Amino acid sequence: MLNKKICWVPMYSNIKEFASTRIRLHYPNESINKYHNEKYESKIGFDIETDILIIQKRIDNQTLNYVKVFDGFKVFDFDDPVHDKPLFNEMMANVDIVTTDTLGRKEHFDSLKTGKECFVIDDCLDYGIVDILETPDVKNKLSWFGNYPNVQSIRWMMPHIINSNYELNLITDVRYINAEPPIFKTAWSLDTFVDELRKSNVCVLSHLGSDSGIKSNNKMIASIACGVPAIVNASRSYEELAKEFNLNFAIVNDEHSLKNALSILNYADSRKKYLSEIQPYILNSLSTKVITEKLIKLIEKYA
Repeated sequence: MLNKKICWVPMYSNIKEFASTRIRLHYPNESINKYHNEKYESKIGFDIETDILIIQKRIDNQTLNYVKVFDGFKVFDFDDPVHDKPLFNEMMANVDIVTTDTLGRKEHFDSLKTGKECFVIDDCLDYGIVDILETPDVKNKLSWFGNYPNVQSIRWMMPHIINSNYELNLITDVRYINAEPPIFKTAWSLDTFVDELRKSNVCVLSHLGSDSGIKSNNKMIASIACGVPAIVNASRSYEELAKEFNLNFAIVNDEHSLKNALSILNYADSRKKYLSEIQPYILNSLSTKVITEKLIKLIEKYA
């Protein structure tokens, strides 16, 4: 029996530089070829000769033409707002199923009544982490990472962090950033990120904007997998994961709760307790291999 062939159309051509394309396309593509090569062949780039086409949140005339001429099974995957794009309705009319990263996004998509079924495929763990990493042996050092405009989401924390004698390292695009100690800046790099993050004992995370209730927890799970507990604010997915493992103290909404969480997690024993259940869960349940198996089962059910 010949293998079924899958092709992916990425949102970004530099697939390793953008988290969404790494997590939702690059890693699954590699995982299919590694763990499911007895049944599937997977490649990046449109190929009309393949059996399954997966579009990664790209909606433009060229991609719509790909979908229209493709005779196989078509999946549209998104992890950003796409419903306001001019070609959205036409794209939906020409795909078979839709996948997204969070229940919140699915709920919003379902409210649009496109007539297409939408399924949640969680974000897999980023940065290629596969083993348990112990919590770093440091104190009073915090980190944040993400696209620089989103640092506004933790702006309210900064005076309290400084007044409590903590350092804060912003791992991000540093070209246009001015920072003065105890706030520092570090250039994000795929190759150095894990080591840079592990120079801190805690990561502070929040989501910015009106869609904070539908964004995924991919940064939180990456930080925890690195052995760096996350203190979180204003995010449904962050808070749900923390509550699942009775880490409510790490959900902060004001100065008092922030300082309490920072104080608790400044001690290595407290960090080890924080990580004891949630870190193995992330490595075992949100690995690329596990998430890719969910995608394959979904395709096999509907294709």
